[in-house]
Amino acid sequence: MCLSETDKLEPPVLVTAPFAYVRLRLEEYTKKQLGAWRARFDEWTGQGMDVFAYCKHEDAGKGAKYARQILDGSK
Repeated sequence: MCLSETDKLEPPVLVTAPFAYVRLRLEEYTKKQLGAWRARFDEWTGQGMDVFAYCKHEDAGKGAKYARQILDGSK
């Protein structure tokens, strides 16, 4: 199951496999939102799961910034 967050839909936080596949597709993310995803990712990896997370690709290049914030702990 792909957990895909969009401006119109919030995905159920339900993992159905030994890995998580997440697509973060909001136009704008706050540090708090990214921190919440990071906490989920940390929980899942702590349980031995692999996490595959992708941020929205768009012309402004915010996806790469959001990914870096998640990797850095949303500092």
